[in-house]
Amino acid sequence: MAAEGVLRKRNGWGDQHSVRVRYDGTLELEVPERWYQKQGWQPPVEQLPWADEAGGAKPSGESAAPAPAASDSQDSSKT
Repeated sequence: MAAEGVLRKRNGWGDQHSVRVRYDGTLELEVPERWYQKQGWQPPVEQLPWADEAGGAKPSGESAAPAPAASDSQDSSKT
């Protein structure tokens, strides 16, 4: 199972920073930063962006697009 670091999260694991890891390109989970480093996973933790600086990076399956506004969902037949 291939693991790849996606981003870092400040204090995401209690009082430790965490790393979001993607396994086989699909499953994502967070692990303590120290564990990530101990496993020797790539890229090196220092090269990963922080979640709050990653331009709104979202875990797989979550859309980065905003929800449609209420006015967008009105019935167009009322014109």
